Amino acid sequence: MPNAKIEVAVAGILGLAGGYVWKRYANRFIRMVKVYMHYTPSNKNADEWTFVVDASKIIYVHEALTLFLEAYNRKFHASLSLQDLSAVIPPSNNVLRNEKKISQLLLDNTCELYVREKAIPDVRPLLELAQKHKERQEWRSAKPCTWRYIALFMVCLVWEAVLNELDNKNTQAALGLMQLYIQANAFAKAKELGTLFIEKQFDVEINLLLVECDFHLRAYKEALARLEQLRSSKKHQERIENWRAKVLFESGDVKKAIAIVRQRLIDSNEFDLEAIALYSRIAHTRGHELEAMQMILKVLTERSKDKRIQAQFAEYLNAKNGFKHLTQVLDTTTATTAPAYAYLATMAKDHGAIDGCIKCFVQSVNMCPNNASYVLNLVHALEISLEYEKAYQCIVQFCQKNDKKAVGNLICTMVLSILERFPTLLSSKGPLPYELIWTKEGFVQNSHVYQEDMKKKLLEEESWDLLALLFTLVKILFLEGCMTFLPQIITLIEPLRMQYGHHLHQTTIRNEHAYYCCIVQLLCIPEPSLSPISQDDILYVCGDSHTLPTAWRQLEISKSSYRLVPALVTGLKHWHLRPSTNFYPQKNFDNVVQSLPRKARVVFLFGEIDCREGILSVEEGMESTISIFLNKLRQVVAMYEFEAYIHPVVPVLNETRHLVVQYNRIFRKLVERSTFCKWIDCFDEFLDGNEQLQSCFHLDGTHLHPSYISSCLKKGLSQHL
Repeated sequence: MPNAKIEVAVAGILGLAGGYVWKRYANRFIRMVKVYMHYTPSNKNADEWTFVVDASKIIYVHEALTLFLEAYNRKFHASLSLQDLSAVIPPSNNVLRNEKKISQLLLDNTCELYVREKAIPDVRPLLELAQKHKERQEWRSAKPCTWRYIALFMVCLVWEAVLNELDNKNTQAALGLMQLYIQANAFAKAKELGTLFIEKQFDVEINLLLVECDFHLRAYKEALARLEQLRSSKKHQERIENWRAKVLFESGDVKKAIAIVRQRLIDSNEFDLEAIALYSRIAHTRGHELEAMQMILKVLTERSKDKRIQAQFAEYLNAKNGFKHLTQVLDTTTATTAPAYAYLATMAKDHGAIDGCIKCFVQSVNMCPNNASYVLNLVHALEISLEYEKAYQCIVQFCQKNDKKAVGNLICTMVLSILERFPTLLSSKGPLPYELIWTKEGFVQNSHVYQEDMKKKLLEEESWDLLALLFTLVKILFLEGCMTFLPQIITLIEPLRMQYGHHLHQTTIRNEHAYYCCIVQLLCIPEPSLSPISQDDILYVCGDSHTLPTAWRQLEISKSSYRLVPALVTGLKHWHLRPSTNFYPQKNFDNVVQSLPRKARVVFLFGEIDCREGILSVEEGMESTISIFLNKLRQVVAMYEFEAYIHPVVPVLNETRHLVVQYNRIFRKLVERSTFCKWIDCFDEFLDGNEQLQSCFHLDGTHLHPSYISSCLKKGLSQHL
């Protein structure tokens, strides 16, 4: 009878022997097996290759791919990574898991694999969406209004998502994001992005943007080295050579720069606008200002929307003899060039060249003295420079030269009959001669009675600017404390507003109309007459239109009485005060603070427009914007020794109140950390228990009622005065 124990022992011995035999066979077999890996890149400029791997050195698919990558990158100086590739097995072309064992794929002592680039998700719809939003935006000139910033934000998110999540080699997304950073002057961030991108994939356009970053970061050696690598690219030869000339010029090698530019002009038959613009820059710095002006105007004719060229022209115009050189190029003897001077004036204004702007508008007015638009724009430019007397005289002269011109039933001669009695602003200074009354219909009471069924007409467009000129006259008189004949002017204007005011907010004169409406409503709120006071009793309120409710009011604190004097800076945002901008509100701010007496007490009231016209939902963005203002204010206080007080941003608009609350919280924190200004703690007094503006502070839906002065403002300032 068989012994069970013996049988088990024998079976065990046979199993061990068989396993040993199989292991020796398998090892010998594996050493004989070769894994053939075939690679055909999608990029036609890259190299195809077949790589043979000894199967004894690997167990898994990912190990085979790693050996392939090391060999391929070494042989072809490539930068492929494991994340870029996958292995497939023919004929099914199924993608293999990286953890798959090679031994499971053997067929007749061989293993044949195809190395394929991983399928990249189709990001074209996303990029098309981004491009659509990009094309709709004027990036450099974009005012930070809500919808434009939403579009910017969307585009940025799309490009970042493509690069970070879907396709890190997508050139279109990288280019778009770099351009956005560059246009925001974030050159270091753009350079970081571009540098990381070209490590994965070489691209000439990306490299040219990197050159631009190096140029602005003054890394001239890096820029020149990069350009040297790109010189073999025939397709981009013009741009490469122009950049070489720019970099060489800025780095001090003027001779080489001139030689390159001259060659570019010869090669292009003097049609290379970029080369002409650079040659113009070189000519201007070397004292050939007239030739520089001629060249930049030629470029500007073809590139009228190029902000760089506009800024270059504005710089030349504002230089010594700049306007003289312009008149030598642009005819001054015929009215046909008046529109050109007006256009150049507007361009100069946007780039902070206010003196040149005024001279150009004066030229347009002299050529076409009957054009109300030219006079209106000249008056606004003079406001920026605080030349209110000149602005007043411009309006008087326009009425004298166009006494028959009319808007509705109002003829210029009617206005002139009032103005001629007051030859200067100084002669009209003084309080209102009588009280004005605001009607429930929203007009100043006068002999014309407003009727609900009054036929409301649309004011013809050619009359808009004349009406805006009269609105601006009221604004200037109010800001200068010239109340003597204000009621007479308002009496002439109000019937027009009854008839046409219903649609003026939809026209190009909506800002002038808004200022006028606010001012006439404020004039109907009684205030003690403007009696003379000493300089020590003045408290200046420097701000945007929210200074209007405080203008010329009296503030009683303890036994002291202060006159609130307006120091208006129209349309200024905190954001406008960043060092990198030349936008005209910053120039207006500089002129206003320079006009105030040294050691004056000044309340600064800005920030509401930042909350109203920007997406400021991120604390970091708010803090950055506020810091721009405080950095500027620190310089101003140090220079003029002001006693500076910070008025909270006013919470008038329902739509932005939540942003104003958040903004003020950060604003207060930063002000209280500072040593050069004091926070006026009155914000909580504006709101009721439901976080709504208290009804007693309602005025026109945009500004505070002056009644807040004797309550909120008094309480806040009493801690400091």
